[in-house]
Amino acid sequence: MQPVIIRAFQSGLLCAASMPLGAVTSRFWQPSGRVVGALTAFGAGALLAATMLDLVSHAVEEGFIVELVTGGIIGSLFFTTVNQFMNKYGSFLRKPATAAAHIANHQEQHFQDLLKQVRRLEIFRSLTPHALKRLTKCLLVSHYSSNTVLYQPGSACETLYILNSGNVQLLDPDQDMQPFAQLKRGDIFSRMAFFTGAPHGTVAIATTDCEIASLPRESFEDLLETCPELNEATQHLVQGDEIAQYLLQRHHLTRNEIKAWVEKTVTCLQTAARIPDAVSIDNKANEFIQIARQIKRLPIFQYLLSEDIEAIASRLQYRRVGAGQTFFYQGEEGQTLYIIHAGHVLQSDPKSPSRKAIRLHPKDAFGELSFLTGARHTVTAVADSSVCLWQLSKTDFEELLKQSLNLNHAVETFLRQGEITGYLQQKQNFSQKQSTAWLQQAFNDLQGGETLPSAQAMIQSLGEHNNAPLAIWLGLLIDGIPESLTIGAGTLVSGGVSATLLAGLFISNYPEALSSSDGMRQQGFPFTRIVTMWASVMLIQGIVAGLGSLLLAGASENLASFIESIGAGAILTVLAETMLPEAYMRRGYFIGLSLLLGFLVIVLIKTFL
Repeated sequence: MQPVIIRAFQSGLLCAASMPLGAVTSRFWQPSGRVVGALTAFGAGALLAATMLDLVSHAVEEGFIVELVTGGIIGSLFFTTVNQFMNKYGSFLRKPATAAAHIANHQEQHFQDLLKQVRRLEIFRSLTPHALKRLTKCLLVSHYSSNTVLYQPGSACETLYILNSGNVQLLDPDQDMQPFAQLKRGDIFSRMAFFTGAPHGTVAIATTDCEIASLPRESFEDLLETCPELNEATQHLVQGDEIAQYLLQRHHLTRNEIKAWVEKTVTCLQTAARIPDAVSIDNKANEFIQIARQIKRLPIFQYLLSEDIEAIASRLQYRRVGAGQTFFYQGEEGQTLYIIHAGHVLQSDPKSPSRKAIRLHPKDAFGELSFLTGARHTVTAVADSSVCLWQLSKTDFEELLKQSLNLNHAVETFLRQGEITGYLQQKQNFSQKQSTAWLQQAFNDLQGGETLPSAQAMIQSLGEHNNAPLAIWLGLLIDGIPESLTIGAGTLVSGGVSATLLAGLFISNYPEALSSSDGMRQQGFPFTRIVTMWASVMLIQGIVAGLGSLLLAGASENLASFIESIGAGAILTVLAETMLPEAYMRRGYFIGLSLLLGFLVIVLIKTFL
């Protein structure tokens, strides 16, 4: 039996040799996504033809239909189950397509969870399933670190919050900032301010790392216009006693003022599908709009349209502070962007007295780099005189970033100017690799409609997911095990593996390795580790193929066909779940034609060899 084992081992190595070859190629050749997509489709066609011509047709010709059906189903279910299990530990990072599929599945589950939480609010319970889905799709999901201030008293309320995970504490300014509510997963907050158009009357602060879904007022009012049942439910809500008590106790409106606002609101809802503000806020929005494009130290406003600047102005809080008041201390998290309207502010470094303090003037922004990166402040900012300024909270900025494509592009333009990279390296002690990684992640998030990454969270995450390399390696191995079993069984039955199957496996493994190596490189894996991982997978596939032929020695043809069918079922599942999605995600050139060409190459090999 030794020659059979050696032949199986050699065949396993041969069909997997294109894996390290693909990894090495990725070092010197980095083709466009479309080229990789076309190659992947070509490989998928070759593997499909080899599976059909050598495995499926053989079982059909020999009459092993039961073995083919049962083995194929078992192979498919086994691969799917193990693949999903390993994805939980980071195996999905091995390919862009598997990463995208994992994220899509996570987002779908997330969507269903949000749907359940939205139903908890009485105003939304009367909505039809279609209206609920529309509402849920308007939600913006963001992550906040512990101690993040979500909003402060007097700030405009443009958002309804739903706590997905973590804990939030509400503080009462009328009771010396004493906590009066501890919020947990599923709780909805800022309700009263949101539905009355009044400024926030409390402080909300994250006491742990949180994930929060937010419903922008603009999106809600768009739904009021097109969803009659939501409009009617809102009319019923504003006429209720809870709203009246909130305006009476928190904002000290008289009952006549409340009655007049309720009547006006019902009329506005019926005629214009809008909720007028119960309490107006003077945030000097018009003055901000006039000077927005002249703001220094953060030149993102000059790229914006008037409507974008107006949207930002509506979120600003206007403050007047006396000389000597501190805006933030060195080491604090940057949760607010400040823009001076009048007066002067001094920025100094308490740890370096020799470092000259910087005096800021009207139209200067400050706290801007910490604000954008999520890093801690490297200086302390103090009012050098009486100061009037605007404040924009991090939460409002992130919501605006998701809603405005122009703001998104303006931030991306600023990031490309290089100031952020220097700041991270010189002030936050980032290495060049870390600052480049943050910048690349920022571009990816902006292009994907996400918020900017947190520099602090990124540093912390470097120590997390230590098992991801192992999970990725196991994922690569799982993709190749079905091939090894098929080779082992085929070598035993026919004394060797056909040129058709070897060619199909070799051709399909090359673009798979090329694509996966690119994905691992994007995750920060060094080249030597990538090549080593692929070489070890090649070696193990050879060993498994040899062991398979040894373990199946003396087995009946029925059992050997059953094992081959398990491999065939798993291979076809790999095609459907990883290779073809990869080709489509890469937007490969002529995917259908590429797949057909790969299929025909194997047919020609079968015919002439």
